[in-house]
Amino acid sequence: MLQSLDSSQLNRVNDHLSRIVKGLASAQTKSPASQETIEFRQAVKGQKHPWTFLASSMSDGTLRALGILKWLSKHMSCPYDPIRHQAELTKRFDLRIARSMPSFDRLIRRLTPN
Repeated sequence: MLQSLDSSQLNRVNDHLSRIVKGLASAQTKSPASQETIEFRQAVKGQKHPWTFLASSMSDGTLRALGILKWLSKHMSCPYDPIRHQAELTKRFDLRIARSMPSFDRLIRRLTPN
């Protein structure tokens, strides 16, 4: 999933995801055996180094937010259009997560050019 992003896009997705999920340091694609998954690194209170979690251990909201951020990072070449972007996101994702984030609209605006 994330391997289609170049390093600057992945850094931007990780930066914005860390603003949504407290303590999240990064997300990256992992391929154990013949499967592909996403590995998350998240700061844990009282621990010196971030802990590693596979996608199966993360909340649905975190995975949806990552999917939305990844989609937006691949479609940033066009100016932000709230109606068009909301329609596209509604087709691809359950927007309850987006509507539950008060700063989601501002986040989308930061991800897309003017």
